[in-house]
Amino acid sequence: MKVVKQHNVYGKIVYNESDWTGKKTITINGKELTKTSKTGFIYDNNGTQIPVTVEGNFWLGSSIKINNEKIELIEKSKWYEIACALSIFILILIWGNVPALCAIVPVVGGAIGGLVSAVFAMFCLIFMKRVKSIWLKLLIWLGFMGVNFAVCYGIAMLMLSFIL
Repeated sequence: MKVVKQHNVYGKIVYNESDWTGKKTITINGKELTKTSKTGFIYDNNGTQIPVTVEGNFWLGSSIKINNEKIELIEKSKWYEIACALSIFILILIWGNVPALCAIVPVVGGAIGGLVSAVFAMFCLIFMKRVKSIWLKLLIWLGFMGVNFAVCYGIAMLMLSFIL
């Protein structure tokens, strides 16, 4: 995820964090910072070496600490974003373990259903964090919930076709 912030002292700050690997790069006023450790960088400001520390990540919110000043780059996940994403996983967890519900609509549960649902929940949170509108976040959540349920249903039907 790429974030661009304008700061009154440091100018344009570009923070890029890979959604998959977590690799981070920071650019301040067009100068890429030199990485010194997993969360440490050095900003060369006209010969002055300023240490910069990255705190957090995409999921929990990211900020940088430079000259004892904390600059928020990625805002923390809201409680309702986390609750929506978890509900995708919880629905399949419960539905797949209740025989009466599986008799109505079979879905794959257990490790396979949990893995599929966890992937959908992760992607749901990623997409929800990228939009500002709460209504659009809810539409994204409903879409991921429906597609996850359909995929788990499809896998269950495929598995049942081999058994029967």
